[in-house]
Amino acid sequence: MIDRVPGWTPHVERSLKEVLYRFLEEVHCTKAALYLRTPADSFQVAVRYGFGRGDAPLPSLEPDDPLVAAAAGVELPMIVNRVEEQPLLTARLRAAGVQRLVLAPLVDGGRLIGLVEGREKGGQQPFDESDRQHAATIAGVLLALLGELGLVRSLEREPAAAGEPEEATPPATATRAAADLLDEPAMAELVAAAADAVIRDRCYAVAVTVAEAAAATTLVFGSVDAGDGDAAAIRAHQAKVLLGCGATVPRRGGWTAQWRRLRAGEEPLRPSLIVSEVAMQDAGWSLALSVVGVEGSEDPAQVMDRLQREVAAVHRLSSLRYARRCLARRLLEPGESRFPDLLAHSLAVSRLCWQMVRAAGGGFERAEQAALAGLLHDVGMRELDYERLYRLERPGPEHRRVYRRHVVVGERIVRGVGLDEVAAAIRHHHERWDGTGYPDRLGRNQIPELARLVHVAEVFDVLTSPSSYLAPVPQERALATLASAGGGQVDPEMVELLARVAS
Repeated sequence: MIDRVPGWTPHVERSLKEVLYRFLEEVHCTKAALYLRTPADSFQVAVRYGFGRGDAPLPSLEPDDPLVAAAAGVELPMIVNRVEEQPLLTARLRAAGVQRLVLAPLVDGGRLIGLVEGREKGGQQPFDESDRQHAATIAGVLLALLGELGLVRSLEREPAAAGEPEEATPPATATRAAADLLDEPAMAELVAAAADAVIRDRCYAVAVTVAEAAAATTLVFGSVDAGDGDAAAIRAHQAKVLLGCGATVPRRGGWTAQWRRLRAGEEPLRPSLIVSEVAMQDAGWSLALSVVGVEGSEDPAQVMDRLQREVAAVHRLSSLRYARRCLARRLLEPGESRFPDLLAHSLAVSRLCWQMVRAAGGGFERAEQAALAGLLHDVGMRELDYERLYRLERPGPEHRRVYRRHVVVGERIVRGVGLDEVAAAIRHHHERWDGTGYPDRLGRNQIPELARLVHVAEVFDVLTSPSSYLAPVPQERALATLASAGGGQVDPEMVELLARVAS
């Protein structure tokens, strides 16, 4: 935990850690560390994810440290895929054994108040421009959270002396899409449709903007390099339509834009008509689109109509995925009976399964399958006198026999609704790596991958949760227990993956 920052509490640490984890979920880093500036102007690690003892980040950075200097010199996150790309950082990256890096600055009022160091992309893939965009968005969320927690001023300077006036601190920025509006695959499909419109319809540019009251992020696909004022013109046009829909337009410093050229080797095109629309809006969140045409190209209004239909289509699919998650949760508590311990355990295992898949470089769909398997792995318990069985300190042979039925009952509940892989994970999440588990005594790679994942996540939560039937132990001890069980009870590779997200 960071030292010497007034107002630092466990709640603050927990809140920042939740946002930092998005670097693993959305940018696909395998490790991420958040550094915050102290009143003494050093930068200290506030929270981190994925690091082990042998590759821990430096606990503090001085103002002249290469990472600090590099972060202070960029507006958008920096991407490094080869250590030679950034001479300033080459020695540091080589010493740390890092090949790929995302460096996201946290800037408030023109001053660097923190930075995020994200290392290595899952699957040994290079970071790309979409990763940079996600990193910029998450950095905005972190800035907003620091402001909400009242830490921006304490991070910038010592409190003013009595009677000394203090400068006003501008509001921080944030932007994101609500999960029940457009999820990650939906946003990816919409962005792809915008890029396709530039190529297929020979538009000058197509822009997609996600806006909230405090911030907005715009991604512009252009047929040429951005001209003077191009991005500003699009922003001004979108601001007008946002205001017309009753949305709050972010201040200029809270609206970032990135321009990507998609065409090469053509004569320069001159922009003509611009059409902008608010495609979606909900509770302070807006999605705005702009199409900029050129003379002789298709009418921008027709391109906008197609993009609007694309928004409606991806929204329907996103809503269906969201409904599936909600219905899965309802399966745990379908009637008047409520099982708070079962629900808390299932949600914790679900989160761990999601995190483990994303840390391994898995995509959204795979992570969602894992999250559903984690959520529903004990769904069969609801029909087996759950409350009494769960609290037994010394279950007898009959109790254990009834308890073991929960895997086949759970499989029956889920099988046949299009979630066969989840159903298989439910059935086999108590199989053991050495082949002595139940119900089918499968071993090693005969056990479905999702079942092996759920097994490790479940044991970890049972060992560490205060609501478990066991006395909770510290995370380090739980990880050591699982490590000792690797190759016997559990898949050792899954234990290593869990250790990356639980530290």
